[in-house]
Amino acid sequence: MGQFFRTALLVIAAVAATATAAQAQQKFPSGAVRIIVPYVPGGGVDIAARTLGEFLSERWGSPVVVENRTGGATIVGISAVATAAPDGQTLLLTATPLLVNPTLQPNLPYDTLRDFAGVGMVVEQPVALVAHPSVGANKLSELVADMKQNDRTLHYGSSGIGGISHLLGEMFARTAGVKLTHVPYRGSAGATVDLLAGTIPLVFDSGFSAKSQVDAGKLKVLAISSGSRLPHLPNVPTFSEDYPGFEASSVQMLLAPGRTPRPVIERMSADVQGVVKSPAFAAKVRQVALEPIASTAEELDAYMRREIAKWEKVIREANIQSGR
Repeated sequence: MGQFFRTALLVIAAVAATATAAQAQQKFPSGAVRIIVPYVPGGGVDIAARTLGEFLSERWGSPVVVENRTGGATIVGISAVATAAPDGQTLLLTATPLLVNPTLQPNLPYDTLRDFAGVGMVVEQPVALVAHPSVGANKLSELVADMKQNDRTLHYGSSGIGGISHLLGEMFARTAGVKLTHVPYRGSAGATVDLLAGTIPLVFDSGFSAKSQVDAGKLKVLAISSGSRLPHLPNVPTFSEDYPGFEASSVQMLLAPGRTPRPVIERMSADVQGVVKSPAFAAKVRQVALEPIASTAEELDAYMRREIAKWEKVIREANIQSGR
């Protein structure tokens, strides 16, 4: 009799859990959904969030509102989602700094892996290695060979300390075995101005903002950091063609508070994948040099763990410190 009651209780618990999960999924969304972006309006992350929100609003039949909440090197906006109600109504769309800050900022007010659940990747923003015409090399292999043969140290610009372009430069220097000196700027625009003037010979350009200058023949691009050549840039080689496995694009990802019910995560993830894989979404984001990249929630969670470990190694080896 005891075994019978134990079995009955387990069945009841399983049914109740299934009913609760189904109910949570059916209730979502229960009104407007907020996507918090920890960056200023008009940038790549903001554009991706607004484009995604437009398509999700159509699918969900509910408004999707993008809220720019800046400050603290993205920490203010990220913290707001970490402490939000775990019901799927408040989401975060952010990029690589989320995965870099655990090493650069040891006293974060949140735990990146515990306090967030991946929903899905949205777009990636590759980094281009752009050179001034005075640099003789037209290929990555030629640049590396020249630097090694002549024991040359070159300066490279980036959009700032600890950003994806800075970290990629450090990772490339170690992978290729060359000497590079970092020159940080406040954004890619200042770096591009000095590159055009010949003040610095190289820029690791996040988002390939210098593309118009390259198209005009004023600058040249040696490689791009995506895993494969991009459809709209078929003649631009990747770093991985010379250095297999070398890939370090800035991935923009959608996350929910960590305790969000799994059925809600799975519902959102399926819808996000549907949007990101659509030709209409791809056409819109490619206008601003973003490449759609879909994933499951589980794939994003695994990616976050790998990237945190990867960037920690780069930061430790290069002795990079925030604000330095």
